[in-house]
Amino acid sequence: MTSTSRRPGRAWIITPGLHGHRFAGAQKSGAAVAVVDIEDSVALPDKQTARAASEAFFALPTRRAPSASG
Repeated sequence: MTSTSRRPGRAWIITPGLHGHRFAGAQKSGAAVAVVDIEDSVALPDKQTARAASEAFFALPTRRAPSASG
């Protein structure tokens, strides 16, 4: 494979769900995918807090995923 035939890497950034102040930065990081992890990176007693923080972030109008129709 030559260097001209390689595809650029598709980076993912994973942010722990308890760190809501990092969500927007992860989204704007330039990574192909920004993940808010509310399971593996969050201790059991903190899961509900992480879920609430991520739900609040993604409920904002500028954070919604594009609709299937366009």
